[in-house]
Amino acid sequence: MDSLMVLVVVASAIWVYFDAKSIGAERGLSNGFLNMGPIGWAMCVAILWIICFPLYLFKRSDIKALASGDRIPDHNTTKPSAINTAAKAVGIGWSLFCFAGAAFGIAEISKVADTLGNSDFEMAGATIGAGIGLGVWIIAWIVIAGPATIVFLFTRKQQIVTMVQEKHQTTKKPNTKHCPFCAETILKEAIFCRFCKQSLTNDESAKDRNSERTATNKQTDWLNKGKRLLQENRNNEAIAALSQHIETNQTDSTAIYLRAIGYSRMKDKKNMTIDLKESARLGNVKAKQALKKI
Repeated sequence: MDSLMVLVVVASAIWVYFDAKSIGAERGLSNGFLNMGPIGWAMCVAILWIICFPLYLFKRSDIKALASGDRIPDHNTTKPSAINTAAKAVGIGWSLFCFAGAAFGIAEISKVADTLGNSDFEMAGATIGAGIGLGVWIIAWIVIAGPATIVFLFTRKQQIVTMVQEKHQTTKKPNTKHCPFCAETILKEAIFCRFCKQSLTNDESAKDRNSERTATNKQTDWLNKGKRLLQENRNNEAIAALSQHIETNQTDSTAIYLRAIGYSRMKDKKNMTIDLKESARLGNVKAKQALKKI
């Protein structure tokens, strides 16, 4: 029975690791104890299976929604470090385990005591045995939970600033396109424009005229692309797109702040700090607030 339980715990931890990895779980998607990646979840399940495994199954849909960008926090938050979170998980989990083990042992000893006679030697032996058993649980608790508590207390101030982009309303794109002559929005299957009355054939000259308008808006497109990529959690691509925009718009504090968000998610604290300072110098209020939390 004991071997079977160990196999179940190990198998559950392995499945949680690969499942969390497949749905995109990572640190920074949620707050507090649940702010963990695949390794953190697997360790918690292995250490405290009876609590963490059902908790992962319960929170799985929320983690998946956050990872896919369907649900995004609406303000900047300060996250605890990975060491702080792990120490807290180990301390709490081991304390609960030792408490449950000691309570179970006391209950079993009480059953055995009821079967003993009135002999003083038997009662003394039972008392000594109970004391030794309880002492073993106390020592085991101190050996693991003690260092975990110390690490937790010393790393409370070592926090990682994880910034998130503000949530915005998104709507499903309608089945439309832009007229190549007047740039008005019309139905995608339209064969003529209801605004300029032009026939929508494959007119190369119209495409040439429209290409000039596209070139003019190229930098704005880089900014919008960077925002969209951040929403999709494609951070490396977002950083590249925003960098293209910043090359010709070096005083755009919003773009620099957004790039700092990308660096933050990639755990690149050096570049994140540089962009935050530059954005704050240009007057970005959110960058100033984020700098105070570092």
